[in-house]
Amino acid sequence: MSKSLRSVLTMALIALSVASYCQKPPANPPKNPKPPAPPIVSQTKAPIAKPLSTLLTLSLNPTSVVGGKSSVGQITVDSAAPAGGVTVTLSTDNGSTIVPASATIASGTKAANFTITTLGVASKVTATISATLAGVTKTATLDVLPANLSRLYITPTSVTGGESAVGTAGLDGVAPPAGVTISLSSDSPSMTVPSSVKIAAGNLTADFPITTKAGSTQINATITAKLGATTVTATIGIGSPNLQSVSVSPAASVGGWSTPQTGTVWLTSASPPGGMPVTVSSSAPAVAPVPATVKVPAGAMSETFSIALKQVKTRQVVTITGTIDNKSKSIDLVVGPFMVRSISFVPASLSGGAKSVGTLKLNAEPGATNGPVSVKLASNSPYATVPASVSVPVGTSYITFSITTKVTAANQVARITATLNGTSVYGDLTVTPPLVSTFTLTPATVKGSASTVVTGKVTLTGVAPTGGTVVALSSGDTSIANVPASVTVPAGKTSVTFKVAHSKVINQSQVILSAQTGTTVSQVTLTVNP
Repeated sequence: MSKSLRSVLTMALIALSVASYCQKPPANPPKNPKPPAPPIVSQTKAPIAKPLSTLLTLSLNPTSVVGGKSSVGQITVDSAAPAGGVTVTLSTDNGSTIVPASATIASGTKAANFTITTLGVASKVTATISATLAGVTKTATLDVLPANLSRLYITPTSVTGGESAVGTAGLDGVAPPAGVTISLSSDSPSMTVPSSVKIAAGNLTADFPITTKAGSTQINATITAKLGATTVTATIGIGSPNLQSVSVSPAASVGGWSTPQTGTVWLTSASPPGGMPVTVSSSAPAVAPVPATVKVPAGAMSETFSIALKQVKTRQVVTITGTIDNKSKSIDLVVGPFMVRSISFVPASLSGGAKSVGTLKLNAEPGATNGPVSVKLASNSPYATVPASVSVPVGTSYITFSITTKVTAANQVARITATLNGTSVYGDLTVTPPLVSTFTLTPATVKGSASTVVTGKVTLTGVAPTGGTVVALSSGDTSIANVPASVTVPAGKTSVTFKVAHSKVINQSQVILSAQTGTTVSQVTLTVNP
């Protein structure tokens, strides 16, 4: 063991010995020792803890509300709240009222407000609202009343009979959990409402349908809503149907044609029992007469009427007007005159002296009320003659007429014109000189011999004019059959004959002979046997 360590241990043992001696009681302790003097205690009393603010009051305004409305509570303390404010605990004993868990009075103030929310109730309930601060509780009571019927309104407030509307019944508060049933009634057969309407829980209002019926006059009908002893009324005006429009089909026509126009009056809603009369007028009754009144049958929304148009010479616009209770609707009807739509000829080209048939068509069929339609005819050529006029009968839009032509030595174009009500339509008819119509041989088959006579005959399409008509002739083989260079059909005649010379042949031969006037050619075949 080192010397230093031994020194440390020695000093430790000495210290322990001294400590042990000091703890031993003295060998001869003194008798009746005096007790130690009590400690001197200060005479100042400790302060007793006291709250900074004391709850004084709890008040409600108002103290009675309809379910769904709110009340304002106010709490006060006796002294201004310290820094951080004072929190007051709040509660209610009834589920129809809702209060916040607490309200805080702000630092430096003595009062605070809070809101009490209420729910709908079926009957009156009284709720106790409590406020507590530091063991002090204040209470106040709030009466929650059932909501009552307060209003009834209709949208729109005026309709035409047959149209619908919407009614709304309302409470002065919200409906309770089971809802509220409002009784409904109508004082008029022209208006129908359901027997009741239910306002659902928590709601202020409920809508219900209103149906109306058309009447011949304007009326006011009243709806009554009832809840308990409370009744509320609302009035709706129900008008007779109005005139919506007047139409005419077709909107443009020919005066006097066989099919009358159809006019229609339209109402805004169904006609009432007994029907709805509509006054009808025409701005030109001499052209488009209409009935004085058209009655729309009960339950219907429209009715038609006939317009038998009269003949006019010029285009006219006639206004047809319908009126109900000084409210009018109009439509314009265009009335046009009869006109010639077309004129045609069959044939359109013919030999002078022949006849053609013309066909004239109108733009409409004449009607029985106005009778046939007369059309003037004219020709600008003496080679085509037409009647001065033709009459298109009732029930048809066309008529035919005969055209007489004269013999001509040259082509003539005749313009045929049809005129009606100041308008004209024309067509051209071509009158030609007579042309070769047929070319025949008698006989057409012969034995080649000078003694056998063959006669040719040329027939024209019409009679030959003054000076006759020259017909050119030719042969396809003049060594076998020969004809004159031409023959002339005498004036006033339609045909001419001539001799055909022919020669002997070794074998059978066929020769084509031709007759021609202008560009018209007619051919025939002569058969020559050995």
